[in-house]
Amino acid sequence: MTYSPQKISLINAYRRKTKYATKNFLDNYPSIYTKVYKKFSSNKGLFFNCDTDLVIDGFPSSGNTFLYRSFCKRVKNPLNISHHMHSTSQIRIATLGNVPVLLCFRDPIDTAVSNSSRQQLSYGRKIISEEKWLKYWYQYHLRLLDLIKCQNIYLCPFSKIINQTALIVNDTVATFFPSLDCIEGDFDSEIFSEISLHEQQIKKGKFANAALPSKEKTIMKKDIKESLTNKHPVLVEKAMKLYKLINKEYYENCSLFCRKG
Repeated sequence: MTYSPQKISLINAYRRKTKYATKNFLDNYPSIYTKVYKKFSSNKGLFFNCDTDLVIDGFPSSGNTFLYRSFCKRVKNPLNISHHMHSTSQIRIATLGNVPVLLCFRDPIDTAVSNSSRQQLSYGRKIISEEKWLKYWYQYHLRLLDLIKCQNIYLCPFSKIINQTALIVNDTVATFFPSLDCIEGDFDSEIFSEISLHEQQIKKGKFANAALPSKEKTIMKKDIKESLTNKHPVLVEKAMKLYKLINKEYYENCSLFCRKG
């Protein structure tokens, strides 16, 4: 299969690039970010509010969608979940409210490569470079470093989300929502199908499965990763140090991968 996505215009690409840069900047100031988001966003209901039971969030391409949809499938009684903000502001506000946060966490190199390849496959051109994605990853997680030891932050590594999502859901429900019941079963195929359908609806004719694994995507990611590591070794090392530090800080204070002891 050869991908032939419809290229978005340079103007629209610039708008997307500028929008993300602005969001990243405002995320340094949670109170301002919250006000701007609630005023201009069309998805105000996804942001943390007084009715939020649980927050599922993290940097883009860290397993956010898969984990969120797993909760929707596996928990009988629906929870009010704030999700997909990709915002440290939401996480910081949730910690102040003592609401549990499942922080989706992925290797910075894999995350940057995944975001870059996904955009190229979806829109036919590189909008945000892999180098910039890696810088954004670093800035995002640096803002969270002081929160890693908070008792309501639960680190969910990408590999665990993909391979042991039922364990994450069951453990979270048993810890915080013991009155709720979980549904046993393998929902992975169904979730992947739903993600594909969702992308078809929002891409409107452009390649719709860029978020899912594929042979073409694997080849593209390999090339992007080689370019990133060869051209930006200092940035790569810096990001990996932070990645290891967050893991160290978190696991020294917990007994399970998504629950404090």
